This record gives sequence, structure tokens and C-alpha cells, in this order.
Amino acid sequence: MKQEVMTAKLSYLRLIALVSMLLLSFSSVVAQAVPITFHLENVLSTSTTGPWMFENDDIGLQGFPFDKLGGDDNCYTFTPGLITENYAYRYFRSDELTTSSCIAENLWFVENTNGFRIEFDEFELTGFHKINTENAGMGWNVGGSAGDIQIGRAHV
Repeated sequence: MKQEVMTAKLSYLRLIALVSMLLLSFSSVVAQAVPITFHLENVLSTSTTGPWMFENDDIGLQGFPFDKLGGDDNCYTFTPGLITENYAYRYFRSDELTTSSCIAENLWFVENTNGFRIEFDEFELTGFHKINTENAGMGWNVGGSAGDIQIGRAHV
């Protein structure tokens, strides 16, 4: 009888350990930073109320009204009140010209990106990060390499 109780306790502990491992495995799948990445083209956008991107005061135009803009001839510096500041779009929507392609997946149960596509009506900018598109180790504000990553959340 004592042996049966010990075996039952060990089986119960093994079951708890198995369930704990499954929960940890599931939470690691759910917590993956970017499970699927899509490239979208021909997306319509509205409302330039997103984060600051760059300014157009370095365009080399001379004379009025360009000499009155007050820029510092550096498109990578923010000048408050300058009318040539550019901000990211906040809202996006699709139409019949919008296309998408899956370019990366990070799911343990998927072999490749084949067959994935995304359809949406609209989404909102929720993340914005400036990057150097040529060398990730360098600053974002390098001519010819300045770029950004924009992350959106779909309205469902």
C-alpha cells in the first residue's frame, strides 16, 4: 500500500512537471518578439501625427521663401516650429492595389513563409524606430542609410 501511494505521488509530481513545461513552452511561443513579418506595398496613409522623421531644410533651395524657413541645413536635426518637419503617418488602410508578402516567420510549427498573406482594412502606427539601413552598428542619421522600422496594429 505504501508503495502504491509513493508511485501515485511521483506520477502526480511528473504530471505537474509536464504541465509546467508545456506552459513554459507555450508562453515562450506566445512571447516571441515578431512571429510573422510582412512587407506591404501600396498602402494608403493619413494623418501625419506620428513621430518626427526628418526635415526638408537641407534641400539647397535659395532665396525667398526658402531663406526664411530658419533651418540649419541638416535634415537630421529637429527644429521646433519649422514648416519643413516631416512626421510619420499614423493611420493606414488598404485598397485594391495593396499587396502583401510574408518575408519572415518565427514559429516552431511552421516550415517557411509560403502561403501566408495578410488582409486588413486599416491599422494604426504603434511602434517607430530609426535605423541605419546599411550598417546596424552606426547611427541612423547617416546620409543614404537613414531609415526606420514602423510597426502597426490592425483594427479588428
